[in-house]
Amino acid sequence: MIVAALLYDLKSFRVVSSASFMRKEPEQGLVQSAVEKYHELVQTDSKRRCVPLTMNGSGVCLLPVGEMGLVIGFSDTRDVSADDLQRMTEFKKRLGDRIPRDIKGSFASEFDSCFRKPVSYWFISSDNPSPEDRSGTAVKSLVQRLDATGLLSEPRPLGPLAVRVALLSADKMLGARLPIEAKSVDCLAVVTGIPAMSGKTLRELLSKIRKSSSIPVLVIPSSDDQLEAARELETELGIQLCDFVAGQPTDLLLSVTASAGLTDMHPELARETWVIDDGTVDSPRPKAAPGKVLGHQAFFVINRKTGDPVFTYYYESKSKVLERAPNVVAAISMFDLDSTSPNKTSVFRTGDLKFAIIERERLIFTLITGDKEDVESIRSRFSFLPDLYFDEAPEIHSDPDDLYTAPAFAVKLLATLPPEHLGSRMVPYRVREPEWSRFRSGAVSDFLKAVWDTLDGKRNISQLVAGSGPVMVLGAIHLLKKMGAINAKSVVSYSDVPSIVSDPDRELFSMYSHLKEILTLADGRRSIVEIGETVGVAPSVLIMVFSELHKRGCVEFSGEKSTSLKAS
Repeated sequence: MIVAALLYDLKSFRVVSSASFMRKEPEQGLVQSAVEKYHELVQTDSKRRCVPLTMNGSGVCLLPVGEMGLVIGFSDTRDVSADDLQRMTEFKKRLGDRIPRDIKGSFASEFDSCFRKPVSYWFISSDNPSPEDRSGTAVKSLVQRLDATGLLSEPRPLGPLAVRVALLSADKMLGARLPIEAKSVDCLAVVTGIPAMSGKTLRELLSKIRKSSSIPVLVIPSSDDQLEAARELETELGIQLCDFVAGQPTDLLLSVTASAGLTDMHPELARETWVIDDGTVDSPRPKAAPGKVLGHQAFFVINRKTGDPVFTYYYESKSKVLERAPNVVAAISMFDLDSTSPNKTSVFRTGDLKFAIIERERLIFTLITGDKEDVESIRSRFSFLPDLYFDEAPEIHSDPDDLYTAPAFAVKLLATLPPEHLGSRMVPYRVREPEWSRFRSGAVSDFLKAVWDTLDGKRNISQLVAGSGPVMVLGAIHLLKKMGAINAKSVVSYSDVPSIVSDPDRELFSMYSHLKEILTLADGRRSIVEIGETVGVAPSVLIMVFSELHKRGCVEFSGEKSTSLKAS
């Protein structure tokens, strides 16, 4: 297939733009030979059409564009296929008859659209893999990174492929039918060795999948110890085996791609050869990320007299607060607080956690948070939470482990102190409809249902929060997201012009080696494509980078509506 292309300006005798799925650039001698061969064809009809050639043992396509442009396409095989010729013809239509100077800005993105092959994988694995389950851990890391919690994720560049993934919980699959969406993917990959699943149960699951779908099924051992058991399943059920235990997301994708027959290239060779969105297009392995900066952990309303919480909300599904301070609620009730000022917020620090506290009417309102927000930012929004609480005076007893028991105050809390930043280009989409009858509060059920009905997967946050009551809508979105009912994706296009509004944390700098240079160029004047050309990074990779920056509130885009998502 065509894996690289150059746009050559015949007037200035130079390459003005390029795009490639490979790390190694085409040799200059081959480029020069291709240009010379084109000049030999100038006097023939071949000048106006796509000409396939074999030069120096490689397949090459010569495609004239406009009067002064020449596209040189490079294949990863000796010959140019009929499919390559068809795609080159489509590429020519997309570029039009413009001069090279007018084409170069969109050249890389149009190449990506024409030649990158979309593939999709559904992984069946454990929701909470054990440390020994290396493959399951890699799957979990992959779907978290790509926000693939239900529907297929956004495409991730992997050499000449655009990979989309989804996770199906092995536990939930046992008594359920295979989702209709899963029957249209390129491969179903099942991780073996799941503690909660016996060998017999796994065989029943694999047999059910084979009977209900004709798509390829791949079995992946969870660890080296499970390799022989996986080989037995391969022989017994006639399914494909991925015999490489990968502990990293990219290694997992490369191994699955090769085992499923979607590439002839060995995973290690592909890693060395392909441009991979691995956090960087330069290094073969991503740098180790430092410890994650903690955000909000928990919120309590505590009866000062008894020390018992009357309302509890955990931002994390398994709160780190409970791991580090089992008696934290009782300890908070012992603080000597000045309650003379009703809006006075006291902030204490213990280790890497902060305690923001206000006492009002013998109730202690407490937020436990990390270092993502500074003290003054917390104070500015935390001070009026008691008023929101007393406005409702929730009588319904809520169970922090069951979000269906959440009172309306929980929505107000998430609107005021959200668990994460949702940029205005974030687009919420439905994953799984809640059981509306299970909600203990009818008002909460009705409000969440009204918000759910507006989430069509097309409107972004700035559109959803416009109008009356925007903050409560945002709180509902956060609660639905915590329930797993919805997710959100960042919609960023090649033509967007980014501007940096806040510095990224150390974690992002460790993930992307070009980030410092990228941030310097994101000055509100250059598009993502132009930044990619300057830095030498594929636009598809930059889309991933700027999407992540936008998720974290570090970047805005020209034409983006400036929307305040803070409570007022």
